[in-house]
Amino acid sequence: MTATTIGNDGANRACGMVKAIHNGLGRRTSSSRNLLGLCLALCTGALANSAWAVSVSLTAPSNSVIAAPATITLMAKATPGAGRRILRVNFFRGTTRIGTDISAPYGITWSNVPRGTYILSASAIDSGGSVAVSNQVVIRVDTPPTVSLTSPADNAVFTPGVNIPLAASATDADEFVTKVEFFSGGTLLGTQIVSPYTFDWSNVPSGKYTLTARATDLVGLVSTSAPVTITVDAPSAVSITSPANDARFVSSAAVTISATAVDADGSISQIEFFDGATPIGTVLTIPGISTYGVTLANLAAGTHTLTARATDNLGATTTSTAVTITVNSGVAQVYYIYPDHLNTPRLIADSTGTTVWRWDRAERQSFGSWSLRFPFEIPGAVF
Repeated sequence: MTATTIGNDGANRACGMVKAIHNGLGRRTSSSRNLLGLCLALCTGALANSAWAVSVSLTAPSNSVIAAPATITLMAKATPGAGRRILRVNFFRGTTRIGTDISAPYGITWSNVPRGTYILSASAIDSGGSVAVSNQVVIRVDTPPTVSLTSPADNAVFTPGVNIPLAASATDADEFVTKVEFFSGGTLLGTQIVSPYTFDWSNVPSGKYTLTARATDLVGLVSTSAPVTITVDAPSAVSITSPANDARFVSSAAVTISATAVDADGSISQIEFFDGATPIGTVLTIPGISTYGVTLANLAAGTHTLTARATDNLGATTTSTAVTITVNSGVAQVYYIYPDHLNTPRLIADSTGTTVWRWDRAERQSFGSWSLRFPFEIPGAVF
């Protein structure tokens, strides 16, 4: 790299000696011409001797395009003349000084640089007053493109072997987008150079994948979208095998809930049991075993809706069909039967006086968790 040196160095002093000798002699004698020639030779040799010269070169950045808003580190290498030292290195944007460093390594940080094209250079001054100017570097600060992966949705689940459509949106404020690439992890799936930016990923095997889209603009700036995670997985099969639907228990009984779960393209990692939305137990699976269960004691009286949820090795979940059970109080209840004048039961009330059954010409009525059946015609009854 070429540096320009301007300053008060040894060559200037040698040339000053020539001028003094020339003025002192006053005449162009042969001896004075010889002495003048010797001094000119010394002057020429001094100018040619790089030991007298200071030099500086801009080592960073290189000619490049940088994304805005930019933070740019400028670095320079400066060498003083013989027997001297560097006093300072100045850094310039065009003719505007943007920073100074007085000790090696010489550098500054230029922050919040807006969009634009800039010519950068450095100058060095040594202790002898000599100045050197570095090579110039051209940089362009440009707005990078924006890109987002619009399809598939994050945490989407697909069955193995399907084709998964990928789509991205990409724009650039001051250039145009030259291509959009689609990736699974670090693997390039496909490239689209014109909008709409889409790609069909075909015959995708089971697995968990992290997808991204990467956009490149005209000047080579690149942006990558936020990642989207998808799962390709065959659903597990899970069902409650015990108790049966509509089973009835007393509150003092222990109720064992059993479920089976299998996964066609992987393995089951755990089974969770729920009473409505309330978790009531989790069982970690054991290889080779497909039936798991939990035992519940002291269930509250009332109706309970039980489900089992299986999670496979890829994190996909499947929930069983619900099973409904009824738990009755284990305490004896007192009911009052009110017959008519023919001693035919017409109404039944509990101990609080609340009607739990009333004859309404139906053959069967129920109250609480019990049912009473009366024949439509009772011997001796008159209707």
